[in-house]
Amino acid sequence: MASRGGFESDPSRVVAGHKAATKNPNVSDEAKEHSAQIVEEMEEHPEDIHYPMKEEKDDMRVNAGYKATMKSKCLDWF
Repeated sequence: MASRGGFESDPSRVVAGHKAATKNPNVSDEAKEHSAQIVEEMEEHPEDIHYPMKEEKDDMRVNAGYKATMKSKCLDWF
């Protein structure tokens, strides 16, 4: 899936954007055709879509979260 600014796009939101473009009167006919083609391809081959949230989490980020939790003042009552 295309990324912008280093972040992976959520495929369901990409499809929603293209569906909206096909119904938007301010979008050119050429762009509407392109969006319709993208929607059709994504719906025909869902197994080819990359879902970034279904991947393993970055261990460094997970460990940083644990470390922050352990240093939190909110845990003083334990």
